[in-house]
Amino acid sequence: MKSKHECIETRNEHCDVCHLAKQKKLSFPNSISHIDKCFNLIHVDIWGPAPTPSMHGHEIKMNEFFSSKGIIHQTSCVETPEQNGIAERKHLHLLNVTRALIFQSKVSTQLWSYALTHVAFLISITPTPFLQNSTLYEK
Repeated sequence: MKSKHECIETRNEHCDVCHLAKQKKLSFPNSISHIDKCFNLIHVDIWGPAPTPSMHGHEIKMNEFFSSKGIIHQTSCVETPEQNGIAERKHLHLLNVTRALIFQSKVSTQLWSYALTHVAFLISITPTPFLQNSTLYEK
């Protein structure tokens, strides 16, 4: 015996179930944000809680800081890294280098926050072709 769903398909009738079940997210358009001064727009990927707490148990809490500085904090939709691609790529870069540093040095993973800070510094003093072979630190 065929199910009701199979019967509808064999009669070439419109089937919303098949269409809805095969849906994919539409791609996001490229950002068209333009700024006239440095730091007028900052892409940041804040995540947490970390799977391994830092030695001091830090958490990132920025809302009060943003408010005190007049910063408008906008967020992207949850589980949509496509909306925050710039920060996602930098986040991946930072964490990949941090893991490499921790694995190579064989230090405790509880030192990840210090390793990440060190990696961010190393990346900022490394020349990049995107800045005509100068560094983020110089800029």
